[in-house]
Amino acid sequence: DEDIEWLAELPYTITIPSRLLQQPQDSDYETMQDQDVIVVHAGLLPNVSLDEQHTRTMTTVRDLISDQETKENIAKAWKGPELVIFGHDAKRGLQQEDFAIGLDTGCVYGKQLTGIILPERKIISVDASQVYSPINAKD
Repeated sequence: DEDIEWLAELPYTITIPSRLLQQPQDSDYETMQDQDVIVVHAGLLPNVSLDEQHTRTMTTVRDLISDQETKENIAKAWKGPELVIFGHDAKRGLQQEDFAIGLDTGCVYGKQLTGIILPERKIISVDASQVYSPINAKD
């Protein structure tokens, strides 16, 4: 199907260079965005280059497993230098760290749809109009 082929060709991440997020010198607004931004569905592994990230990680990861049972939050683990914006973690909800912002606030479960305006990092949320999928207690 043509739509599936089109989707398959899309990148798994979008990188926005910081220079595109800078405000003009004569602007009244002082930018807070001095780092590149990477947008990804689920997350990235820290200390792994973007070229070496696995598709499965970028589309499904929620936690890092640091030993056999310890789970670490992706947002807290990501130390930059890029700002990573991700979703796929409705259980934790909105996450705002210095180098990572998790925007999944559970719209599919009838909660909120959340976005971000850059470079201000202004968070915008609207209520979901319905429950699109019931919450799975196993997640």
